[in-house]
Amino acid sequence: MPVINIHSALSHKIKNVMFFCMLLVVVLHASAPKLNMAGFVHNGTILKFIQALFGEGITRIAVPAFFMMSGFLFFASFDGTWFNWKAKLMSRTKGLLVPYLIWSALGIGLMLILNSNSLTHSLVNGEMPTSNFSNILYVWLVDPVNYQFWFVRDLMVMVVCCTLPLYFLNRWHIVLSLIVVLGVVMYVPILPFQGMSLLFYAIGASIAFSYERIARYKLSKAWVNGITLVWLIFCLVKAYFRVYSFQLFPWWGNELFNFIGCLSVWLIWDKLKFLHSNPLWRYSGFSFFVFAFHEPLLTGIKKGVFLISHELPFHSWLVFIISPALCVVICIICAKILLRLSPRLYSILSGNR
Repeated sequence: MPVINIHSALSHKIKNVMFFCMLLVVVLHASAPKLNMAGFVHNGTILKFIQALFGEGITRIAVPAFFMMSGFLFFASFDGTWFNWKAKLMSRTKGLLVPYLIWSALGIGLMLILNSNSLTHSLVNGEMPTSNFSNILYVWLVDPVNYQFWFVRDLMVMVVCCTLPLYFLNRWHIVLSLIVVLGVVMYVPILPFQGMSLLFYAIGASIAFSYERIARYKLSKAWVNGITLVWLIFCLVKAYFRVYSFQLFPWWGNELFNFIGCLSVWLIWDKLKFLHSNPLWRYSGFSFFVFAFHEPLLTGIKKGVFLISHELPFHSWLVFIISPALCVVICIICAKILLRLSPRLYSILSGNR
């Protein structure tokens, strides 16, 4: 397979879309009402609907998009040789494994400290299972306290275990590759990763293999708007039913519409010219640090906002709206401070990004 030349415009777009998806992840986690604090309730059906619209709809494209772009970027420069694979493994060790181990250890340390004090115990959700060394080792390596790192864990498994199968399947037949992957996701009961992780990573890999052919297709504005409208209608319908705790679509239906949502965001990005000059994208280089740092910070912010505003009739709205915005601002400020004080440490924590 020839190596794809990722030109600067494509690289810039991927970087900005990843940052946009990272913002969606923060909103997704802010919409979860699991605060373990008496008195935190939804203020009526409208807030339930808004939270469901974001938490169960719009923001759900973020993680699939991450896996798709990760799969694309990996295979876009993978030529199938042992030397190339070894180089990529070394690169992913620095970019994924090292930050994973450090941030997971920091999460364990913070959890132990906060849970040991009655004044700070309520700031965290959950507790360490026990102080037994084997359990702590399991949490450190497999089930991080800072739960967002399940994505990094699954991505590392993809790189190690799925590179060669996906490479040879795609070299053989791209459509057959996706059929095989879908079969594995549906019918293999035990996998060392989430099925969704493999599915969207494989889609990204297939896009890399067919990129030159795909890039020649130009969808009209009507098609782009139509795809976007279908996705938004799905999000609205799903949110309406989730308000009443009804699961409307099976898992494959959700993932299908998540794919349509990813496609919609990618296609419409170039159409929305006002996005291109938005000063927010100057911070897109901090995506990984925001990803790593936003939890358990966001949980603490949500509880802090609740404590300040719980007597107000619209306190749940304040928690939902203020918490993610404040969390992102704090993450970026901390990233800039750390980058200035210790560029080397920042580079290690952010995976050389």
